[in-house]
Amino acid sequence: MKTDARIIHTRQALRCALLSLLRNKTVDDITVKEVCEQANVSRATFYKHYKDCHDLLKQIEQGMLEKYLRALNITNPVDVNQLADSVYDMVSENAELFRLVYANQRNEQRIQNLIQLAHDPTINCWKKLLNGISDMEVELLFSFIANGLVNTVATHFDTMARSEMLSVIRDMMHRCMAPYL
Repeated sequence: MKTDARIIHTRQALRCALLSLLRNKTVDDITVKEVCEQANVSRATFYKHYKDCHDLLKQIEQGMLEKYLRALNITNPVDVNQLADSVYDMVSENAELFRLVYANQRNEQRIQNLIQLAHDPTINCWKKLLNGISDMEVELLFSFIANGLVNTVATHFDTMARSEMLSVIRDMMHRCMAPYL
């Protein structure tokens, strides 16, 4: 069923308002009243969609994670170019959220949630495709590459050009995986 355009507009206004307020405050310090004033939406309307500001942020993140998961499902987990592109594109499409929540506040749990989404499909694929790799080695390789990839992109997204960053990341990932290919 298609969502009413007014609902989409209201949710987008609330999301933009929260992200704008996150530039100067943490989500713990932002009130529903502030979000509503910024979005020009009543509190009653806010509560039709979200429980509180944390729920709104969670829904913003969930939308981003769902898009990322869809991208992972069409990505070949052994193709380091596709993996790097997929992570970079996720950060690029959600740049404001990453600047405000992931990079600035260094919320490790949120970053780990991103990495965990890729864990099972990647591990299962790597076990089948990588030669002579033990279960422990595949777990360590995944942890090393996934944490490095997500944290590098999130940390340096604003300081390096896409082509330069992806070139460096791809080279490092190829070197890590080369012994198993």
